[in-house]
Amino acid sequence: MSMSLEHRSSLRKLPFPACTNEALKRLQNQCLTFAHKQPSPKEIEVVLEVINEFVFNAGSGKSDKRSTPQTILELQMLQVLLDYFKDPDIDPTVLCTVFVFLFMDPSKTEVMAKLVSLAMSIPTESVLKCTGVWMVQQGFTSERCMDLAHILVDEYILVIPDHVNTLKNLARLCPIFTSNLMTAITDMYPTLDKPPPKKILELFVAWMNVSSCIPFTAANKAINGSLPPSSAGSQSNSGTFTSLIGMARWNILAPLLDDPSNDAIYARLQLALLESFIEVQSIRSEYKPDVVAVKKVVALIQSLEMAMKSCENVQPEAKQESLDRLGQFLQAVSFSQCLSGRIAEIITTLKKLPSNRLIQMYVVNLAKV
Repeated sequence: MSMSLEHRSSLRKLPFPACTNEALKRLQNQCLTFAHKQPSPKEIEVVLEVINEFVFNAGSGKSDKRSTPQTILELQMLQVLLDYFKDPDIDPTVLCTVFVFLFMDPSKTEVMAKLVSLAMSIPTESVLKCTGVWMVQQGFTSERCMDLAHILVDEYILVIPDHVNTLKNLARLCPIFTSNLMTAITDMYPTLDKPPPKKILELFVAWMNVSSCIPFTAANKAINGSLPPSSAGSQSNSGTFTSLIGMARWNILAPLLDDPSNDAIYARLQLALLESFIEVQSIRSEYKPDVVAVKKVVALIQSLEMAMKSCENVQPEAKQESLDRLGQFLQAVSFSQCLSGRIAEIITTLKKLPSNRLIQMYVVNLAKV
């Protein structure tokens, strides 16, 4: 029955959810044409109007919908979308394009979060992969990407019971989504003035235990090569964004700023982070050269310097623990050949920190290179 998106009268004759299924088929066909030519503003306008009317039920005015509670309609709509994205016969690139159009309107971020939450609880790789690609296109620190991460954390991850067992296999099921979500979450908690919840720390450790290299996914050459062209372009233009620096910052600042009762989980996260660098070093050719920028490491060192100045009453042992973790991180990132930039900037910045054996060893080893 599929016709063009312009013929909306035939869609209006269909009951819900048949009208949504048919609208998705027509949208899919339209996206196939967009693969060969750039859509015009008018074409985009028509696509968004059809999505609003026949997917999200905005302004449809169907009498059969008025008698159905809105929450039930939304659940039915989410199920229709989930079933659509499960179709193995649809080209993954087309699915990603459909996903982008469905959630192009910023007002649909909350609905998208509900769909993604459903795909996380009923593991649906295609939805998660489309979301991961969408995050690359948006930019991990963009307002919409951060809005999505906040909703997923606050309304799903932190409230479901036994969250680790439910979610830990996401690292294996869909690395691009899991890695991008980790990156966004580390940006949600950039300082330990508001530390990440313990549940988040436990989940990060679980994901890295399942797949040591999960934080490096954005730098994986094969995965980048499989992205739709627009996504790959977005990634290369913005550089490599990962959760590595964010996790390192948590671990390094924790002895100074977070509750001592969380020491054990930070120690586990630090170990998982170091092991991930060791694992990547053994398969280094599979990853891009610019994994960790020197300027980000310099900013990390400066954040530790500032924290130490503001925490004068902290025990010397805690300060040395922070310095040890920084030294361990620097050794790991250099050993794995993941640094990109002028290493001399790191050495200059390290001179402003209190004396520490591991850091001194690191500086001496760099001088020999």
